[in-house]
Amino acid sequence: MRITGLRLGERLHEGTLIDEAAVRSAHDKIWVRPPNEAGESIAAELEHVEQLVERYDESGILSWLRRVAESNTRPAVVH
Repeated sequence: MRITGLRLGERLHEGTLIDEAAVRSAHDKIWVRPPNEAGESIAAELEHVEQLVERYDESGILSWLRRVAESNTRPAVVH
């Protein structure tokens, strides 16, 4: 048997987001949370990109893509 570690996207542990803000949905086993700052942050990022595209700001778009790519990459774990 050969163990290579976690594959890209696999998690070692699963966590839940149930806290005081979560409420049960119509289905007993499904919990939902109201929108939070993360949604607002994503909306602000999309608006920023739309403005860059509308202005045909190629260097701004490339800069934004580099920043997003760097913040979302992590080295793969291989043993």
